[in-house]
Amino acid sequence: MTKTALITGIFGQDGSYLTELLHEKGYTIHGIVRRPLSNNAARMADYLSRKQIPITLHEANLAIFPEVANLIKELRPHECYHLSATHFSSSTSAEDRKRIASLLYDSNVLSASHLIHALMRHSPETHLILAGSCLMFEKTTDTTQTEETPFLSSSTYGLSKIAATELASAYRDQRGLHLSTAILYNHESPRRDISFVTQKISRQVVRIKNGSEGYLVLGNLDSQKDWGYARDYVRGMWLIGQQATASDYILASGQAHSVEEFARLAFDAVGLPNWRDYVRIEEALASTTAKTLVGNPAKAQRQLGWRPTLSFEGLVALMVRCAVQGELD
Repeated sequence: MTKTALITGIFGQDGSYLTELLHEKGYTIHGIVRRPLSNNAARMADYLSRKQIPITLHEANLAIFPEVANLIKELRPHECYHLSATHFSSSTSAEDRKRIASLLYDSNVLSASHLIHALMRHSPETHLILAGSCLMFEKTTDTTQTEETPFLSSSTYGLSKIAATELASAYRDQRGLHLSTAILYNHESPRRDISFVTQKISRQVVRIKNGSEGYLVLGNLDSQKDWGYARDYVRGMWLIGQQATASDYILASGQAHSVEEFARLAFDAVGLPNWRDYVRIEEALASTTAKTLVGNPAKAQRQLGWRPTLSFEGLVALMVRCAVQGELD
């Protein structure tokens, strides 16, 4: 039997990798889109089109329940991956953060709520996988987080992800729906939007190497993240969707690395070992999330058999190589 999957955020970084994975596994793939597409979404849409992966697209507003309910009723998918979200990148300006924050909470919570209620009414057997975030632990005092670590955040984004996850948990417990959250730590790739620091570094070092740029501007070299490879994390989400019993899982590398490490390795990759000569610091660009969050993926390793395939060093090398070659991995 051919499985059907519905993906929100299909033309994002994770959505594009998931589409490729599901295509390899023989799924019929449907995606929800909102037009006009962002520049990065248009780039992913073109890439998947050139790979000739069959996708049926549906224009639907996740904030309008009848549109969501009608689509779920029509498709009754075996699996639904909710990857779309309104969020900030590390380089989003303070002014833009204030503008987006007024819509962010409603957008992220309402979309999850509408999908959950539509599935409850029209397709209760569907396995729903929500994309959570390590920022749900933003204010924790735990050095390393597990699935048992209490959620605690003060950011609008983190709070929106907590609300969606708690809602899914409640309906899983009370209604028996198959609702799981993949608590995703920072995961990068050549398909990451160019506004994110890892993509900024990867592309800028190539320009510096070829002489089209003089230096790289960063906000805080000491900031540390638990960075992994997006393709690995998408595979983890798929494994979550295959489980007989729904649950929440942390997908993380379990290690923290600094922006300085990322930059140094990136400059090394293009043959510029004296990397400090090409870096300028502007504190105004520093991320507002100073907390170092490190996830413990033991549950995913034990129950899903999930393990990352690419090291931090391998991830940096991949992103720089693709920036040099103009490829999308």
